[in-house]
Amino acid sequence: MDMIASFNLKRGEMIGNYKLKEFLGRSCESEVYRVQDKYSGSERVIKLFFPFYDFSHVARFSAKLERLKGVRGILNYYHAGYWEKHTCHYLVLELVIG
Repeated sequence: MDMIASFNLKRGEMIGNYKLKEFLGRSCESEVYRVQDKYSGSERVIKLFFPFYDFSHVARFSAKLERLKGVRGILNYYHAGYWEKHTCHYLVLELVIG
């Protein structure tokens, strides 16, 4: 896909129960941010899929992560959701530093 998209989010913005801390990167399908869970205080990563990717794309991605759960080097994911403000799906993943 040759589309260019950006959410242009600001530090402190809330995505569900997650407070945006910093932008980490962008791919052809998504943007990735470090976030903090407002209830537990733990830091996570949120992968925001661009709006032109529908739920089936996100479901395939999360199913692949589920199948690979426990394999060394594969990120654990916590849950998937839909953010109405930007009409996009997202996955919340473990934060790995380094």
